[in-house]
Amino acid sequence: ALADLFASEEVRRGVILSIASFVASSYFDLLSLDSQLEIANKTVESRKKTLDLFQQRWEKGDISQLEISQLESEYWYAVSQVPQIEKSIVQLENAISVLLGRSPGPIPRGKNLNDLLLPEIPESMPSQLLERRPDVLQAEQELIAANARIGVVKSQYYPSISLNGL
Repeated sequence: ALADLFASEEVRRGVILSIASFVASSYFDLLSLDSQLEIANKTVESRKKTLDLFQQRWEKGDISQLEISQLESEYWYAVSQVPQIEKSIVQLENAISVLLGRSPGPIPRGKNLNDLLLPEIPESMPSQLLERRPDVLQAEQELIAANARIGVVKSQYYPSISLNGL
């Protein structure tokens, strides 16, 4: 029973670790969406300038209506991408807030995604790190509990004598 209790504790530690890693990866996804939104806004500006330039050329008779229609289509497609990205940002911010135990709302940002540095990972990592993983410790405790249950079942093979007052 004690080994089962320890295994349950390792499951709890594993859940905490999973939530922390999900929050971290969601934050990086949020920074990525911020970059995508910035690119989408710049694309809209660029498409608008191009469309204006080509409309001036069309008014002079240099290009056909087909080219204007294609540019308008590209412009409106770029404009349509911005609300989708903004919606994804709000949804991800709300999900992170809920995981952090807060009311849904905006998440403060630190650096941009491009400004972040990856931590240095040593070339050789000791194998003892694997022994600290919650899933490995849980499996170890479950094995201990299963071993104890085998001992209990084996003891039930032998006859038992019980005495009572009658």
